[in-house]
Amino acid sequence: MTLQDQVISLESAKRFEELGVKQESLFYWVSRGHDYKLEQGYPGTADNPHVIAAFTSSELLAKLPVCIQNKWLTIRPMLPEGICDVGYMMDEGWLNSFTGEALPDALAKLLIHLLEQGLIKIYGTK
Repeated sequence: MTLQDQVISLESAKRFEELGVKQESLFYWVSRGHDYKLEQGYPGTADNPHVIAAFTSSELLAKLPVCIQNKWLTIRPMLPEGICDVGYMMDEGWLNSFTGEALPDALAKLLIHLLEQGLIKIYGTK
């Protein structure tokens, strides 16, 4: 498993930045000319100002509420396919459900949806 499998995609990272989510992570997508590279630690400098947080699954889980509208956060790994399904669920079904190729992608989709719909607000979000 590579480092890129353990953090959110650049596309999701950009959307979190647009939504005003505080840019603090162990890893960052760093602009290097016309390309972005994944780096550990905060590498922002005056000559490279565009740095976007590449959140890990643990960092995303810390931002998600355990329960919304009496539905519980549920993570279902779907093996052997290797994809993950995450959402809020109760006996009668899902409130929201999102699938990703890896856990960080599925969690990012869920969190972006909740923020866009105004169902949650993250402390430190603009």
